[in-house]
Amino acid sequence: MTIIPSKIHRKKLDFKKYVQELARACLAQIQHEEYDMTIKWEEGVDDGIAAEIAVDGKYLFFTLKIYAATKRAFDAKDYRYVCQIIMHEICHLLTEPLYLLSWRDSRPSEERIIDETRERQTQRICYAIMKGISADFYSPKRLLGK
Repeated sequence: MTIIPSKIHRKKLDFKKYVQELARACLAQIQHEEYDMTIKWEEGVDDGIAAEIAVDGKYLFFTLKIYAATKRAFDAKDYRYVCQIIMHEICHLLTEPLYLLSWRDSRPSEERIIDETRERQTQRICYAIMKGISADFYSPKRLLGK
């Protein structure tokens, strides 16, 4: 006789706790653990943006907004993609100082290129970091102990 485990006994993974722990792990990976963070859950917003960050480099604080696209990736168990989303936002902590210096003295005609450069360089840093981490880094089992 084969016993099939009941789905009732499986614990549902906690999306919010997962993202919190993943963000902390990403901070540690880039050695920026001195930052305090707030996470705002905007799961009702579904305009294609997965997440965004607002950084206060002076007081070492940031606010991370998480949108529906990130939740969909989590629900699809695409944990690597969720990690890439969060890592990209955390990597803005590395690029923000240069972005602010560039922006301060820029002309209006230069704003678009500065924004594009900021995102491109942030993504390149993210890709470099992601190449060096294993699936265990973003594993729910490791992050949530499940």
